[in-house]
Amino acid sequence: MSLSGWVHPEWLAEVAGGWLFVAAALFLAVVGARRRARRLQLGNARAGFSGISGDALLLLALLAVGVALLGPRVGTRLERLSTSGVDVVVLVDVSRSMDARDLPPSRLDRARQAAAALLTGLEPGDRAALAAFAGRGVQLTPLTPDTAALVDLLPALDTDLVQPAASRLGEGVREALGLFDAASDRPRVLVVLSDGEDADATPDLGIADVRRAGVRVVSVGLGTEAGSTIQNLGLELRDRRGRIVTTRLDAARLAQLAEATDGAMLRPDAFGAVDPTALLSSVRRDAPKTGEGETVERAVPAVRVAPFALAALLLLILEAATRAGRSAPVLALTALAAFALGADGGAPRSDPRSLFARGLALAEHDRWADAERSFLAAALSAHDAELTADAYHDAGVAALRGGRLEVARDAFFESLAAAPNRETRFNLEWTLRALDTPDPLQPPPAGARPASDDAEEDLRPEASPDEPPMPRERSEAPRPTLRPTPRPLDGDEAQRWLERAKDDPTRALRGHKDEAPPSSRASAW
Repeated sequence: MSLSGWVHPEWLAEVAGGWLFVAAALFLAVVGARRRARRLQLGNARAGFSGISGDALLLLALLAVGVALLGPRVGTRLERLSTSGVDVVVLVDVSRSMDARDLPPSRLDRARQAAAALLTGLEPGDRAALAAFAGRGVQLTPLTPDTAALVDLLPALDTDLVQPAASRLGEGVREALGLFDAASDRPRVLVVLSDGEDADATPDLGIADVRRAGVRVVSVGLGTEAGSTIQNLGLELRDRRGRIVTTRLDAARLAQLAEATDGAMLRPDAFGAVDPTALLSSVRRDAPKTGEGETVERAVPAVRVAPFALAALLLLILEAATRAGRSAPVLALTALAAFALGADGGAPRSDPRSLFARGLALAEHDRWADAERSFLAAALSAHDAELTADAYHDAGVAALRGGRLEVARDAFFESLAAAPNRETRFNLEWTLRALDTPDPLQPPPAGARPASDDAEEDLRPEASPDEPPMPRERSEAPRPTLRPTPRPLDGDEAQRWLERAKDDPTRALRGHKDEAPPSSRASAW
């Protein structure tokens, strides 16, 4: 079974190490007991057999408990899911040719406008993600219902975002496909905003991969057949031979990609604008027409914990019957097996609100790692979107307190996917900026004084205008703190800070310019 066949593959080393340690300890104990018996001439073949068989049963029980705690996925089970909504990935061409101005103010500006109109028009049940490509594809965001957050990211898309600057549509398509949820049965649509041009005339458009993923492509051709030059520092861009570069729309490539996947291709009007109604209707063509709240059944991987935990209990009962005087370790392992027996997917079956309250209590005592695990357990077991969002949010805050920025980022994304919230978006912006900063942003020092209630512009003591405050806890319980923290900002203050902050989400991507160097033949537009 591969690591993906377990709920908690990260525990594999600990479980295996613990089992080997117990096995070695029992082996050494048996060898020592036999040596002492021979010295004292007290050998008893029956007693020896009983001891060895009891140890074997104990080891088998421990192995069964370990497997149960890892949470093996075996077979499938039926799960009821909402049928509303579609999953949309917007793939934006950011190659150099998108700077052409045959569609004023530029092809890329028109692509951003079309993407914003599409994201704004999606239904509440829809999910969307952003990707970009030039000489390679880049995933920018995961699928989320918070389309407003994606619209806020669109201005950051420019032709310096991805290197190399040549255009390889197939690479971008394949990278964008990775954003779709493979286990979801919702309609999947890939929206390609591009001029379709490939200076190297690469024939591969990723059509086979798109069909295999069950994705429909809606392409938007940006540009004109007459073409346009590209401005470079006020001069016309030239190729390696000194000739002026003219970039033209390659509508045939975009139409081929759309037609091969039962999609559609759209063209801007004479003024360069894309009809938002036509684009939205093409994207949501296959959206389910079920009523509000209707669901469908779907087979998902089943976690089989109970059989292994039950086997461990039976082995322990049998071991207890083989010998006496070993009640303490047997009872301890029995309790561990009972805990695994009550597990569902590798986590204890418990009221998610109790787990959430436990996380708050742990956070109040500065036990951030334990609090994070409790919040995550609450989020995974909750059936209420609001509680799920709160639990993921507080898990992100706990991860930040532990310095785990990547974990915090993922938790905030999950919170936004469950229930979009302005405060969570604020914390996500802070985390993304901290991840993009070479010297990670630090919380205020232990002796710092919290900002005054009368000072609107004090984000934290002696902080620069570009340095954000620490993210805020979303729960209504008393705020757990490791050190004095600034007062929370209200919605208007948070928005003012976000507008003032000099975010540059392209910096991390520019740091990977050498990952896929262009070939000597590749053109740079």
